[in-house]
Amino acid sequence: MQQHGKTFALAAKLLAPASRQAASELYAFARMVDDGIDLADNTKNRQFDLQKFYKNASAPMQSVLQQYAISNQLMQVFLYAQQRDADARQLTSKQELIDYAYGVAGSIGQMMRPILGAPQSAEIYAVSLGIAMQMTNIARDVVEDAQRGRIYIPTTFFAGDISPQILQKPNAQQTQNIFAAIQKLLALADEYYAFAQQGYMHIPLRNRLSIAAAGAMYRAIGATILSRGAAKYWRGRVSLGLWQKSIIGILAVIKTLFNAMQQPRQKPVNSGIAAALKNILVKP
Repeated sequence: MQQHGKTFALAAKLLAPASRQAASELYAFARMVDDGIDLADNTKNRQFDLQKFYKNASAPMQSVLQQYAISNQLMQVFLYAQQRDADARQLTSKQELIDYAYGVAGSIGQMMRPILGAPQSAEIYAVSLGIAMQMTNIARDVVEDAQRGRIYIPTTFFAGDISPQILQKPNAQQTQNIFAAIQKLLALADEYYAFAQQGYMHIPLRNRLSIAAAGAMYRAIGATILSRGAAKYWRGRVSLGLWQKSIIGILAVIKTLFNAMQQPRQKPVNSGIAAALKNILVKP
């Protein structure tokens, strides 16, 4: 986590020891699957290696799956979504985006829910946070994904024609079109972050502080993309420095502690997001 996921590594320091170990095993497994897909030489090898890797997953990872009753069906949803990334692809609609983000990230949130000690009723919020984080990843990695022939921002978000080549080297007009689509994506991500925050109260306090910090730091990546503007987007991948993450994380922790002291707890408001997700969640 420290090498490949510095944001998560920083937030994980706040987790209870048992949760931290299990979350680290899950993160390491998910990251190795993702890297295996991206770095393999060809599609055949990607598919073969992926299934082989899962069948031979480390004993600690298998222990986590058993201890927290994480279903094989849910794991297969994640693996299938990753396997589809072996090929060039282009999403065409908002629903396709949500389905994709659920497969590669929302499913991980769903697996994390029992590790964090949250009840079944909090599952949809965990999924929402995973989806929001994946949308942030997509917004940050448009050029990098295009180099692999992938376009994860739905074509309906763009005002004109789009292609991997255009995404990598757009002209002035195309730059504005692409950045407007990124803005739409990040606005949608903010809706999912806001919905997820309503479920934080279901997580035991210590683990809640960690998730609140991670969510805030990840959400800040999107805010940084927007503040830099279209002119700077193609100058390099956005990242936050350690001091920025630390300040954002500390503020999130303070806010979470303050909210925990408020009585009574507010009932989460209804949202169209719940309706959008309920039909795609893998049931335990």
